[in-house]
Amino acid sequence: MKKNKAAAWMLLGALGLAGFLVMTAHAYSVVTGKFVAVAMDTSAARTIDTGLTHVRSLTIVVFDPRSPGVVAYTTDQIQAERPGFFLNDRKWDKGLSIAGGTFTVNHALFKRPGITYYWEARGD
Repeated sequence: MKKNKAAAWMLLGALGLAGFLVMTAHAYSVVTGKFVAVAMDTSAARTIDTGLTHVRSLTIVVFDPRSPGVVAYTTDQIQAERPGFFLNDRKWDKGLSIAGGTFTVNHALFKRPGITYYWEARGD
């Protein structure tokens, strides 16, 4: 009887610890969206709100039916070390920044009229 009672208390303690760990775990969310550049776009930067509190990484896929797709990628760590920089396929470019839950695009890659830009933001 005492062994069963001790086993029950151990099980309850383990479940309590597991519940605590689950409640304190830092969960990430993934949010997706798109935008289309229009002919009247100016040289002004475009800011997009992801709905997240803090964007940790951002991927933008450029869909141009006349040419191969282009992938732009940056993270909060890249932005901390090199503000405004992003990986444009295989080279570094400047003109994509993350601030909290928003990102701002200010590069010619993101201003081609009629082109659709699909983005995926990961964060919390």
